Amino acid sequence: MTIESETVFPSSFSNTDTVTVTHNLGTLYPLVQVYGDDDEQIIPQRIKVLNSSSVQVDFPELVSGYVVVAKGGHIVSGTAFIEVSNQTTIAQNYTTASTVTVVHNLSTLFPLVQVYNSLDEQIIPQTIKILDSGSVRVDFPTPQTGYVVVAKGGHIVSGSSQNALLLENQPGSYYLDYNNFTNVPAVDPFPYTGSAIISGSLIVTGSVNATSFTGDGSQLTGVQTFPYTGSAIISGSLIVTGSVNATSFTGDGSGLTNTGISTSELYAHSFLLMGG
Repeated sequence: MTIESETVFPSSFSNTDTVTVTHNLGTLYPLVQVYGDDDEQIIPQRIKVLNSSSVQVDFPELVSGYVVVAKGGHIVSGTAFIEVSNQTTIAQNYTTASTVTVVHNLSTLFPLVQVYNSLDEQIIPQTIKILDSGSVRVDFPTPQTGYVVVAKGGHIVSGSSQNALLLENQPGSYYLDYNNFTNVPAVDPFPYTGSAIISGSLIVTGSVNATSFTGDGSQLTGVQTFPYTGSAIISGSLIVTGSVNATSFTGDGSGLTNTGISTSELYAHSFLLMGG
């Protein structure tokens, strides 16, 4: 939370009958008070608002002291669920009036009240009466035209420093959970290199190629198991740990080993069996 601008601007002067104060407060309704070297408030001959950044103070004689220019309240920069709960400066125009009642609703019995004429010069009214915490009355000895500025020193901020740390009214820990994210783009994790543990089912539309598969294969479906009936083409080696029983074997048997029969004998037997 930072203050956007200064709200009080003091400016000293020495042995002069006029002083221009550049306050840069950005307001046409500043609060201006003048003090002498003895820190007692003095009433200048004239206070004129030159523009939103400067005022001119005139004296009937050469004096020394300082001018204090203030802006009621100030602006807090940023949002973060912190906002100024009410206005702190009220300006009300009046035209040819001998009495003006300003309803400011600042909820204070100690408002700051200053009065300016139509030339933007500060004037001293006959009386300023606090009616209640929400209104004041200004009386003039003769009908006047101008405006009254009523301000409340400082400001009221609604919220707390904790709220300033929140994002969308959520603490930082809320955003550590990926499941709380919204509008997250879809990410395709494949092709994937490395190890992965999948808890649940893996559905593949297509082929799965691997150098090896680990497991007993008991959960595989669509796989032909043994005993097997029908024809089968095996491209590669068939290793059998045990016996192979068949009514016949097709081939010349040249690749058989450990039969105890020489190749020439095998050919001879084959020739006899074929009726040669």
